[in-house]
Amino acid sequence: VCPRDKMVEVDILKDRGVMVRENAKGWLENAYSLRIINNRRKRTVG
Repeated sequence: VCPRDKMVEVDILKDRGVMVRENAKGWLENAYSLRIINNRRKRTVG
């Protein structure tokens, strides 16, 4: 069952400036930005 209001929103965005890059160990990696928004009215700690 989903709550009527979203308690949390999550956005995952791929970095458009870099398709793929090689790190110091020679591994290929992609860059992403993660944004988490707490929509609850009361403060939570945990």
